[in-house]
Amino acid sequence: MKTALTLIMLVLMAGTVLAHIDPTPDAIGIYFDLDATSSCTTTAAPFSPVTAYLLITNISTTQTVTGWEAQAWTEGSVPVAPGWSLADGSDADPSPIIFRVGINPLSPVVPPSNGFLLATWTGFVMQPLDIISFHVSGVPGSEYFPDSPGYTTEGIVVPELHPLHVSSYGFDDSVAFINWCPVANETNTFTELKTLFR
Repeated sequence: MKTALTLIMLVLMAGTVLAHIDPTPDAIGIYFDLDATSSCTTTAAPFSPVTAYLLITNISTTQTVTGWEAQAWTEGSVPVAPGWSLADGSDADPSPIIFRVGINPLSPVVPPSNGFLLATWTGFVMQPLDIISFHVSGVPGSEYFPDSPGYTTEGIVVPELHPLHVSSYGFDDSVAFINWCPVANETNTFTELKTLFR
């Protein structure tokens, strides 16, 4: 039994890079696929195009999403021609990294299989060794979501508020990387291992 547990632990430690869907309800993160299975990617040639997706995973409601708030930005090497495009709705904030988005409830966004698409990021990475990290946080001074990103749904009288948990790697607010992929820390891995035996 001890040998089997050791083998399982080694496999989890070697293969876990938090590139799976965050199991937390109402999580927000940046991924390199619409199924929210990859939060790290690499480039192999100079001036490579990269596409990333800002997604809500494990959305906790079946009601129509009518709006959302988040701040999303990059750090590290500077990408060329970076930009976000909304999946639906209009942004009331002029900042290129702050989103206060209203969505027409008559034309709801159809979510992909594992993530609810909020916005798409595109940019060019100058060199394969350029490391870029993506970050997500709440909007400073938000009236509705002072401590985190969040989304709203139609309520009977007023919109319902749903705070979002940021799917980070456990240090600062890094949620995704280009040309680097950190391994999950041992605490996260051990927690995942314990859940297998409950």
